[in-house]
Amino acid sequence: MKEKARAPVSHVSFGDSLRHCQRLQAISGRRGVFGMGDFAHTLLILLAVQKLTPDLGATSAAGWAAGLYCYTTCCTPDFQ
Repeated sequence: MKEKARAPVSHVSFGDSLRHCQRLQAISGRRGVFGMGDFAHTLLILLAVQKLTPDLGATSAAGWAAGLYCYTTCCTPDFQ
């Protein structure tokens, strides 16, 4: 079976068709919210390092941040 040659449709763009697809927009929005929540542990480490560095120094702050990450990963319930 051979595919028939077709001329491209000039009046419909890919971007316009994506903007009109409401189901895709809803799925993309939900996926974005999930992605932000999935990234929260990394942001928590960054915040801990930034806040602890002036008082403890960079090395000690990084150690405390790693400990905080281990605590949030291992010791807190996972509600996924």
